[in-house]
Amino acid sequence: MDKINNCLDWVGRFVVIAVIVLGLWLFGAWEMWYFWPFIALLSVGLVVLGLKGIVFALSKSKQTNPGIDNLFKGDVFLICLLSYTPFLLYAFVLFLNTEVRMVAERSFLLFATPIVLAALISYCFTSFWRRKLFSIIFFNLMLMGIYGIANYFITSNNYVLWRFWDIYQEPDNNRASGSLFCPDHFSAVMEFLFCMGIGLFFTKQTSKASIALGSLASVIGVTGVILSKSRGGGLTMVVLFAAIVIWGFSQLKITKNIFNRVSIICVVIMLAFVFMKSDFGYAQRFKKYFIVKNIPKNESVVQHYLYRMSLTSRGRMFGGAWRAWQSSPVIGVGPGMHQVVWPRFAATNDGNRENVQWPTVTNLDFHSYEVHNDWLQLLEEYGLVGFILFLFPCSVVFVFLRKKFLTCSKVKVNHIHFSWTDNFPRDSIQLGALLCFISMSFHSLGDFNLQIPGVLWTFTGILGVAITSVDIQYKRVRKPRSTEADTSRLS
Repeated sequence: MDKINNCLDWVGRFVVIAVIVLGLWLFGAWEMWYFWPFIALLSVGLVVLGLKGIVFALSKSKQTNPGIDNLFKGDVFLICLLSYTPFLLYAFVLFLNTEVRMVAERSFLLFATPIVLAALISYCFTSFWRRKLFSIIFFNLMLMGIYGIANYFITSNNYVLWRFWDIYQEPDNNRASGSLFCPDHFSAVMEFLFCMGIGLFFTKQTSKASIALGSLASVIGVTGVILSKSRGGGLTMVVLFAAIVIWGFSQLKITKNIFNRVSIICVVIMLAFVFMKSDFGYAQRFKKYFIVKNIPKNESVVQHYLYRMSLTSRGRMFGGAWRAWQSSPVIGVGPGMHQVVWPRFAATNDGNRENVQWPTVTNLDFHSYEVHNDWLQLLEEYGLVGFILFLFPCSVVFVFLRKKFLTCSKVKVNHIHFSWTDNFPRDSIQLGALLCFISMSFHSLGDFNLQIPGVLWTFTGILGVAITSVDIQYKRVRKPRSTEADTSRLS
């Protein structure tokens, strides 16, 4: 039984690592000929979970211990799973009753596959391997950032890996996109890297290695966001800085001092002010979007701004999604159906065929496949019922992430330092995952990052490690130098 269980564990680990690492590099698995092979691989993972359940049942009947007893005591994962199950069942029922089955199938799988990944991380990974997975995701994102930055300067991002892709680029405003076709999604994964780097930088097991690696990752992450010229990414960095002030600064003695906190905040605000006053292309994108000029005398600033925003591509998609939701507010229009019903709701309702009066906003120049707002698309396609059911497990995950970080932040560490060969310290994992959750929750208000499979699976891997890691309340004591590294790994 032990050998069978170990083999299943190795297969499960392979599935998780392959999906998370390769999914991000193969264009985010966005295109269907990459998406479905990964779904097949995750199906293998589902079979592994079933076989482990059978092995567990047989081992209990024979009163043997195959080493998986403790894994099934993962209370946090089980609570998250139970809180998510009502939404998943609801989504499955909608999928079976949706008009266009193909788009509904993909939408449902985007909600179902994270559960498979999280279960594999919980039941096939030991504590050591979970932290190793976190390291793999971290260095994979670093490679992604280095590639995206290099590709920006070498090819002006006209190539996405081996594919020539200059169609998306705006004239004289090339934007970094890494291995993803859209710069906004590249910005999202660079935010993940920034969050994980900050987690390592603020770990209590601070050392030259943790400071250097955390700083390098943070710089690459910020540079990737800047070169992507993503407005949503820029605003997300502001929100992340506020979260770092609240939670990250509580980690280190130097940032607990109120004077040091205020000094750091003032420096960041000054740099942001200089950035917005500069002529840098990224700053100009913000000014173009948010600064209001030439306001009519009989119109307020707010009214003029909202009207102008409604004429932008995102404003038009938001408006169309809102009108579609109003047609079926309780259960929504159906999974993945935004792109199908778009022609019916893209134009505003103020047109009049009899008086030959065109709507204020028409649908003449583009077709919306995604809303560019994950939360609004969830409301449109799954209705109020689905939105509430989904919001509940999200709240549960956030509560556990925060609780786990606070537990780890109270641990006292004496004379034990992170080194290059160590797995990530537990507090850095929890802080990085908490920041990633905040990052994705906010950035999803202006983009559809959770609709990109590779981004979603990477996000799931980060949260999966943090959620399934066991909290150990302990106090470090001084150890002989020869045993420091081993003790660090066991924690």
